[in-house]
Amino acid sequence: MNPEKPIWLWKSNNEFVLLELFCILLGVYFLSKIAGFFTHRYEMIQKHGKRLDRLAFRTGCTTEERKILQNFYFNLKQRHRVLLAHNHIKDFLRIHLLHFLTQWKLEAPERFLSLVSKLLDTANHPSQEPQIKEFVLLKQNLMIGFGQIQSQDLGIFSILSADVIFLSHLKTNTKIEISFFRNQRGTLKCSGIVSDKFHRTISILRLPN
Repeated sequence: MNPEKPIWLWKSNNEFVLLELFCILLGVYFLSKIAGFFTHRYEMIQKHGKRLDRLAFRTGCTTEERKILQNFYFNLKQRHRVLLAHNHIKDFLRIHLLHFLTQWKLEAPERFLSLVSKLLDTANHPSQEPQIKEFVLLKQNLMIGFGQIQSQDLGIFSILSADVIFLSHLKTNTKIEISFFRNQRGTLKCSGIVSDKFHRTISILRLPN
């Protein structure tokens, strides 16, 4: 008996069959590349997220604060996550972080301020004064908000804050406390008078210690 002849699924000429086979192989190749890209992206996100969490753990953050930091991390774009995980935060990420902090009420904001200072690489600054672009904690009576120093000249601080509620309750010609972090000394504080408010910028006249 003669063996059965193979049955082609394509009822066409040989050239068209070869073209279809080539297209199928090309499709499989690109699908594998796309799957590999998303797999690599997922692995990178998880790896950097764990690295950031270890950094937060070493700085002494609570479980709640670490969850908040992870939430912020996973809401960033892929390339921003890599910058954050490698401790190289750019200026636009500072703004993202400032807006993010205004949406959460932390039980221990001073401890989270230490984490932010280490991420932004200002915790090791030799000066015992708050520096430009540094994150600070603002306190007036029972109100607390985060801000970022924009300029500093002759004892006058210009501070950017994205917390609209904090700014609306902030009163001019009243005393305000500025807290910042240094690795060797911990949380440092200085006092000032709110001299002016313009949009989201606060002008503070520093008081002598």
